[in-house]
Amino acid sequence: FVIGLDLRFGAEHDLTLRRLQNLVLGWVQGGAVKYLLAGFPCRSFSRARNIPGGPPALRSGDFIAGLPGLRPADAANVLEGDGLLRFVVRLATCCLRMRVPAVLENPWTSWAWDMAAMSGLRRRRDVRLVRSDFCMWGMPWRKSTGFLALYCDTTGIERTCCGRPICSRSGRPHIQLRGSYQGTFLAHL
Repeated sequence: FVIGLDLRFGAEHDLTLRRLQNLVLGWVQGGAVKYLLAGFPCRSFSRARNIPGGPPALRSGDFIAGLPGLRPADAANVLEGDGLLRFVVRLATCCLRMRVPAVLENPWTSWAWDMAAMSGLRRRRDVRLVRSDFCMWGMPWRKSTGFLALYCDTTGIERTCCGRPICSRSGRPHIQLRGSYQGTFLAHL
């Protein structure tokens, strides 16, 4: 059977809670997990935040772990993102030890891939970071997504568009994810 954990399902799915993290790690260590897919929040890792006109930047190349002097709410967002990233890396490391196939997902341009813990994981044997573009799966925008695969054949998910303004799959112009719609910055889709 499949177990889904997502905060949208309720507070008991909050993976910032240490007891839930330990429970999930215990499932992997106990052999109950046969495959893992872990997407983690990208909102504090998004490079789109560095685009003028959007929400304020939280990270930079010089301050990947968080810019100094952030507003309290932004600093809390960065701390939560960093904590969830550390948990996902611990979970992936556990999967490597137990030889459990796993995939971690975040936008291709995410600062998360450059974080020290993630960089260490990326250097491990049997780990591969691949890119897949949404337009290659039929979406009207290109948005590139990164998948960090452990013990997985990535042949089926590694699909990249070679067109810049024109999609190499559909032959149509990509919809640009800029600006906002109903209060959501489109670059965060």
